[in-house]
Amino acid sequence: MSDSLTLDFANLLARELVAAVGTTSSVSIATTRETVDPCAGWVMTLAVTGSRQGSFSAWIDSAGAMAVAQLLTGSNQVSDDDAVAGMLREMWSQAASAVCLTPAFAGLEVAISGPIGGVGHATNRAGFGWDIGGTKAAKLLVYGDFEHQAIAETPAVRATTQTTNMDVVLDMELPLVVRFGRTIMSLKALAALGPGSIVSMGRSPDEPVELLVSDQVIARGEVVIVGGNYGVRVTQLVGPADRGKGLEA
Repeated sequence: MSDSLTLDFANLLARELVAAVGTTSSVSIATTRETVDPCAGWVMTLAVTGSRQGSFSAWIDSAGAMAVAQLLTGSNQVSDDDAVAGMLREMWSQAASAVCLTPAFAGLEVAISGPIGGVGHATNRAGFGWDIGGTKAAKLLVYGDFEHQAIAETPAVRATTQTTNMDVVLDMELPLVVRFGRTIMSLKALAALGPGSIVSMGRSPDEPVELLVSDQVIARGEVVIVGGNYGVRVTQLVGPADRGKGLEA
């Protein structure tokens, strides 16, 4: 996995965290890139699985976590560590789910461990600063890496192996799923659903739908009508190597 894609994942995760906080508050939140100095804070571990494997850490300073908790609860009396930890876990879960809905990282799943308070320390590296309501309030780091996939075989041998494997499974029938969109809902919002309820998928009508086999995105396309039935015109395929890996999985 390229370093640029790792950086894209970290930056997108940090951006979605800001969005998760912003959707629950009317206070303006601005993000700036800056070098974060070492200090105590809260750290969470994010294990990435699915089409790619990796491990990331998400860190926020103690004072910043408290400021965000007070912002979300509308109270200046938040001081319980368990309440802050629960708030942080919920925010990172929402941010990770949103990242896994993007085309670049579709097919990934993120399991979150923590947060652990008092043991996480920034390491004088590039991170993010948060201005909440015009006041510098929090420092944030997201760092880690995807596992690199070693290639030990020549292209000719790999092509022969893939062809042989595909010949064995070409007659197998697999369920093809068309995914229009996904969203994250709280249990309260889910319980309130009824006839006439509208659920936003967070997608533009012009965006392509996704075709999945075994939870792996193999293509994208547009919805069409074929003989009075719904169909999908394929507009984009993933690489042949990735398609083969998805089928073998």
